Amino acid sequence: MKQNVGEKKKILWYTLYGVLLTIGLLYYRFPSNEIRDYVQTTATRANPSLLLSVERVGPSWPPGLKLRNIKLTLRKRPDDVLFSSAELSIRPELFSLLQGKPNYSFDSQTYGGKAKGTLHLTENNPSAPFTAWIKLKDIDIGECAYLISLIGHRIGGILGGTLAFSKGSNLLIDGTGEADIRVTDGRVELPEPILSFERVKFTELSIKIALKDRKLDLARVELKGREVQGTLSGTIGLKKEISKSTLDLRGRIEPLAGIFQGIGGDMNTLRFLKKYLKKGSRSFIINGTFGKPGFRFT
Repeated sequence: MKQNVGEKKKILWYTLYGVLLTIGLLYYRFPSNEIRDYVQTTATRANPSLLLSVERVGPSWPPGLKLRNIKLTLRKRPDDVLFSSAELSIRPELFSLLQGKPNYSFDSQTYGGKAKGTLHLTENNPSAPFTAWIKLKDIDIGECAYLISLIGHRIGGILGGTLAFSKGSNLLIDGTGEADIRVTDGRVELPEPILSFERVKFTELSIKIALKDRKLDLARVELKGREVQGTLSGTIGLKKEISKSTLDLRGRIEPLAGIFQGIGGDMNTLRFLKKYLKKGSRSFIINGTFGKPGFRFT
């Protein structure tokens, strides 16, 4: 009896040793360069207009891949970085791979914050339709140079929230989705000074958006700050060239007492603001495009 127990222990230890040795050899002899080249090539085939570069690929635990120093750029304009991440971990659900409809979970360190979520492909093909869910935390949007170039004006703030998105065709703007996001400690530079203001600062901006039929429906946007507060709603018609996307937005804005600290000695602006502080909020319209927005009070 004791001999059988001893044999079982030996088998257990040899099995454990074999597993640890296999894992050790996998980490030591991991084909980093080969897998990195495969990832970059696969991404290019999925969307030839984009270029993915990865500095290094390694194994992660639970079983998956860890990619370091990632950059996604336009092939024709490689200096325009669409997305960058210091580190991205991707873990497949093994059972879903066997079914040919893979599910992946991922974690990313990007723009000073974190993004995590899931990705479900309808078939084992990078260009296949997919559904994604993403949670964002502490993302510094001021570090995203491409977002700033798309809008055409400098912005800043800390982004958090959730996004859900489904893509059926090759174009992302043809997908459907919704987002519930919040930006804190934010600022937006205006395309043209309004009443001597060159930028708008706010403590919190909350946004609820739905995407369908190439339209972003802003169900409600609420701005809170020491200088101003307001609301916004409407639609944005998306175009392939984002700067040409059309704006059809309406809102209300209310200047607050803290606004006087940012205008200096401009007497015309002071008189205007005192007048409308007494009246409360005022409505406005934003139209035009992302690249050339138009703003007017109503």
